[in-house]
Amino acid sequence: INSGKLYLTDEEHHYLTNVLRLKPNQQVELFDGQGTTASATIESIQKKQIELMAHDVKKVTPDFKNITVALALLDKERTYWVIEKLTEIGVKKIIWFFSTRNLNKKSINKQNQQSRWQRCALAATRQSGRVFLPKIDGPISLPEVIQSDFDSCLVGVPPSFYLENREVNSLISILHSLNGSVMLLVGPEGGFTIEEYRNIFEHGFMAVNFGKHTMRVETAAITGAGIISAKP
Repeated sequence: INSGKLYLTDEEHHYLTNVLRLKPNQQVELFDGQGTTASATIESIQKKQIELMAHDVKKVTPDFKNITVALALLDKERTYWVIEKLTEIGVKKIIWFFSTRNLNKKSINKQNQQSRWQRCALAATRQSGRVFLPKIDGPISLPEVIQSDFDSCLVGVPPSFYLENREVNSLISILHSLNGSVMLLVGPEGGFTIEEYRNIFEHGFMAVNFGKHTMRVETAAITGAGIISAKP
């Protein structure tokens, strides 16, 4: 965004004219999703574009904590819902993955879906007042996800989880120890296989739970991200 005249078309034109119902001479706040904001005055509204005069351009510091949530692919409706909520919470990145128990979703058209996911995140960014747009990646395989480099790597497990005396902590109890970048991994509805869990732990992930009850994928992702983002 630069000071001076600029033009908005397509989705932004629709949003300002049909959703916000703005008129010429009204003020609007603009953002580019990467930390630049500006105030602007609407100069004219035409059928396919809006002409604005931008001023007070500013570069702001990140308004999110460095949280990445990687979760197993879901059906369409639940996918959009969890993207919306994770955006509102303020995560930096969302990664979709497929594993042994949700391979049926591996055939998703990556290009088409990523475009739709980003539009969903953009709408939630506007609504929540965020300045930075979260990045959405995937779908990729579980081995690709767990090779990522983060300061803290967590995997959500159900309350009844047991594997070879593996220690499980409540997320709240270890919250104070989380610093820098955090990866939260949430598995599919049927859980990870034993071999997948072993592979995850071999890559340095810590097992955490979010309470006494078993949660669905999207509930666990939102609850976990919410707890981490609340850390002072």
